[in-house]
Amino acid sequence: MSYFYTKTIPISTAALVANTATQVASTTETDTNIFNGEALQQIASSIGYPTITSAASVITLEAGWKYFLDVRLKCVTVNLTADNRLRYVLTDTSNNIISSEGLMTLWRSGSTSLSQEKCCVYIDATSASQTFKMRFNKIAASGTVTLNAQDGSLGTTFKSYILIKAWR
Repeated sequence: MSYFYTKTIPISTAALVANTATQVASTTETDTNIFNGEALQQIASSIGYPTITSAASVITLEAGWKYFLDVRLKCVTVNLTADNRLRYVLTDTSNNIISSEGLMTLWRSGSTSLSQEKCCVYIDATSASQTFKMRFNKIAASGTVTLNAQDGSLGTTFKSYILIKAWR
């Protein structure tokens, strides 16, 4: 006798996408605000979606869930030099680092300098909602990097995002 069954993983997958906002990074560490007011983009779920809000630079995760956040930033720079990097981390609201450190080496594709990388963190919000923010700065070389800027050679705007996997 054969038994066939469907195995499902009780997980919710969604993304917080910076659709149109841009922000310039310099060598001074600052809070990002490119996710301000963005709605959660639902991707797939067998258990529903948590409520996630973003106001100014602070992102709030609904209580009752566990989260794995995978951050992908997209950026453009016009002044590429040796040892040109972008550093970014997720922090609590007191600027204490809670994630691994995202460190992007900026490289050149055609005539435009661009890069993408990630940092990630596990957050247990089962007993209370959790808030966090992202901070970033350019390392080494002077000049600036613009998050979510238009890549002139391709004519399209990059979209930074935070991929959110949640479960109960």
